Amino acid sequence: FAIGRGDLALDVHQSLGNVVGYETSETAKTALLHAWMQDRMSHPDQTQLGLTYRRADVREMNRRATIALTEHGLRKNARRIKMGFVSCEFAAGDRVVLEKNDYRLGFRRGAIGTVVSVDPLLPALTIKFDGTGEKRLVDFREYRGAASLAFFTSIPRAQGMSVSRAYWLCASPLTDSHLACPAMTRHREKDGLKVFWSRDQIRDRDELRRLCSLDRTKQTTLDHEFGQQSAYPWRGEAVDVARKIVQEREAERKRERGAEAFSLDAKLGTNARHSR
Repeated sequence: FAIGRGDLALDVHQSLGNVVGYETSETAKTALLHAWMQDRMSHPDQTQLGLTYRRADVREMNRRATIALTEHGLRKNARRIKMGFVSCEFAAGDRVVLEKNDYRLGFRRGAIGTVVSVDPLLPALTIKFDGTGEKRLVDFREYRGAASLAFFTSIPRAQGMSVSRAYWLCASPLTDSHLACPAMTRHREKDGLKVFWSRDQIRDRDELRRLCSLDRTKQTTLDHEFGQQSAYPWRGEAVDVARKIVQEREAERKRERGAEAFSLDAKLGTNARHSR
C-alpha cells in the first residue's frame, strides 16, 4: 500500500483462496455471514471483525449477526436498553461501540469492547474494553451517549484496531486504496482476512484490483489536465463544463469591477465640480 499497489496485496489473499466474487451483494452478504459464523464456532478464542463501507450495510449485517447467534444458541437473554432517544437490545458477549465522548466519565467515542453483563434492572452495561482490558460499568442515565452493536463496523472506524480474523464486504464502487488499506490490515492470522465482493457493484476482478490501488486524492475535475487517465470516463466533458463556468464567472467579476470603477470615477468627477 505504501507504493500504491493494493492490487498486489489482493493477489496474495487471492492465492490463499480468501477473495471470492458473487453475482449480487445479497449473496455476498449471505456468504460472509456464513463464514463469520463458522469461524466463530470453530475458533471461539479468536476475535473477529466484519468490515464494510456503508453505514446501512453495517446496521444490516449487525442485525443479521444477532439473528444468527440467537438461532445457534450463542446469544441469550437479550434485554432492550433505553439510551436517551434511542434503544437497542444487548446480551452478554455482544460486541459494542460507544457513540459519543464523555470526558467527565472517561469514555471516548469509538471505544469498542465486549459486553460482560447486562444489568437486569438499570439501563446499564458492563463492558470489557479492547486494548486496556478494563471492565467498566456504562450507566446510560449518566453517560450522555449511546452504544451500538459492533460485530460489524465501518472501515474508517476500524482504523487502529487489530483482531484475529477480519471479513471485508467489498460491495461499493467507491472502494479505493484508502479503504482497502485499513480493511486488509486489521487481521493478525496469516489467513485471517476474507474478502467478499459482488459483481453488481464491481464489474470484475480486474476492476477490483484497480480500485484497491486507486488513489482518489486528486479526483476533482480541475485537478486534471487533458489526456490523463481518470477513473471517470466522463472526466474530459466535466472539465470542459467546469472551465467554461469558471471563465464566465471571472468575466462577470471583471465587468462588475469595471462598473464599480466607472461609478467611482463619476462620483469623484461630480464632487470635484461642486468643490470648484
